Amino acid sequence: MRARAALTATATAPVSVSRPGGGPLATLSVREQEVAELAAAGLSSRQVAERLVLSTRTVDTHLGNAYRKLGVSSRVALARLLGPPVA
Repeated sequence: MRARAALTATATAPVSVSRPGGGPLATLSVREQEVAELAAAGLSSRQVAERLVLSTRTVDTHLGNAYRKLGVSSRVALARLLGPPVA
């Protein structure tokens, strides 16, 4: 119980970016979108995992799924595809 409270207290809210018309992220699950957006913003897998309270392996799995669905093979290509976030 204390561990959950500590995690909740230290975790920050996930970044949610609205993209007109859904854009390329429309094919991704909500979690894949969150992971892809954070990775494209320059966060490491470990930083994404800490932010979303996931394991690094889970982040890498979501990121791999996003790469496959979007037809990219790197964080750089992902960032180029997503472009700057629209608030």
